[in-house]
Amino acid sequence: MPPDDPDDLRTTDERAIPTTWTLVEKIADSGGGIPGASDPWLAGIRERCIAGEACPRTGWWTTPAAPARRRFVAGAVMPELGGDWGTTVWQLDQPD
Repeated sequence: MPPDDPDDLRTTDERAIPTTWTLVEKIADSGGGIPGASDPWLAGIRERCIAGEACPRTGWWTTPAAPARRRFVAGAVMPELGGDWGTTVWQLDQPD
């Protein structure tokens, strides 16, 4: 029998209704990617690039050192933004 006050129901309450859980959708364990995907983005791996290195993939990139994202083409040298952040590390936000 349910409690009079719905807020009284606790997970340790013996009056809890037995429940059977059914898997509706399988979701990858790391970042919501597709397990076994050959494309790192689809596999849930977020690519990073250090300033001074060549951009590994065309797309939109972000860094904590800047307030907005920027688009880089694969092969372009990723810029160093300087400041108090130390070495600039870029993270792929959205591939093209």
